[in-house]
Amino acid sequence: MPDKIAKDTSDPLADGVVTPLISCIRCHVESGLRPFRDDQTRLLASGRVDLRSGDPNIVQRAAEFYDEPRLQRQIEFDRSTYDLAVARATGGLKAEELAAALGRTVRNFAYLPVGREQAARELGLWGVDLHDVLSTSHDPIVLTLLEGRPVLRGQWESSFPEAATLAAAWREK
Repeated sequence: MPDKIAKDTSDPLADGVVTPLISCIRCHVESGLRPFRDDQTRLLASGRVDLRSGDPNIVQRAAEFYDEPRLQRQIEFDRSTYDLAVARATGGLKAEELAAALGRTVRNFAYLPVGREQAARELGLWGVDLHDVLSTSHDPIVLTLLEGRPVLRGQWESSFPEAATLAAAWREK
């Protein structure tokens, strides 16, 4: 979705661009549906506007749609259904907990710098000194990590193939 239509402000480290699924879950913490006010029903009730169409069936269907009690019942049903699906899929998390956990995961992976320990975990090298594995690299990003300085996620992703190749060769020794 273009960021001119909507902004994802759920993570201050992000760029604001709506990312399908991630932005939806982080934003719609109220059991999947944001609260809203039915302005259309209020506008129709004021008598200042009326629904008009050459087809009376369209007017009837629109009037039936803007039925506040029915909308509220439907929202409650949809939220309940969402809550049950989230609990089933996550082993019991509530929608708010899922949104927070997903937000932390995305932030940690996409927006925070990658340090030596994170790089080692992503290479499957828990508890291994990266110098032992990557010391033959000439990649400036890998060398920056070996100096103990964190790098941006995009930089690490561009250097990951070389690091993974060296890690695989190290494992074969």
